[in-house]
Amino acid sequence: MSGGSRKATVISRYDKQQAQKRAMEKFFAIQRASGLQKGLQQLMSLGYLKNTANDIADFMLAHISKLDMEAVGEYLGGKR
Repeated sequence: MSGGSRKATVISRYDKQQAQKRAMEKFFAIQRASGLQKGLQQLMSLGYLKNTANDIADFMLAHISKLDMEAVGEYLGGKR
């Protein structure tokens, strides 16, 4: 791999990481303002999360310390 190609790969990876970071920041802002459901829908629409039980559970476990537990309970149990 040439030096220019390697640099382009590193820059591309950095750009993807920055985009994912911005998406996560937006998710947490949406979650605080509009609820967990809306935040998850945003991540799904951007392609960062699949609409499967396993992906959503993995996401929640990975970010458990930043999630509103009441919102998680409402999402999992449905609003009554």
